[in-house]
Amino acid sequence: MLEKVVELSNQIENEKQRIFVLSGVIVASDKFMDKEYLKQIRERINMTKFSQIYEDEKIEYANQMVKENSMKAALKMFDEDIDFEKVMKITGLSESELLNLKNNAVDV
Repeated sequence: MLEKVVELSNQIENEKQRIFVLSGVIVASDKFMDKEYLKQIRERINMTKFSQIYEDEKIEYANQMVKENSMKAALKMFDEDIDFEKVMKITGLSESELLNLKNNAVDV
């Protein structure tokens, strides 16, 4: 039954709830569960946390790349004398970001 609970926990989308369920299994079954199986559950909890950190880092990196590409595009548009408002609308960069970029001629 515990193996079914652990397998079913994979279907729980909320990370905290999934860890709560797996932790509950460990606490409830500590007296009668095989130590190797407890170790596997603990590893699954750690992998879940690791996966979330990894996903967060990927998203942060992707956002950084989008911003850098927008800044490069903005610099090219400024070189072509495209209207400031248009550059802001096309790139999605804020007015202060574009002013800073334009005034400092940052090389990205």
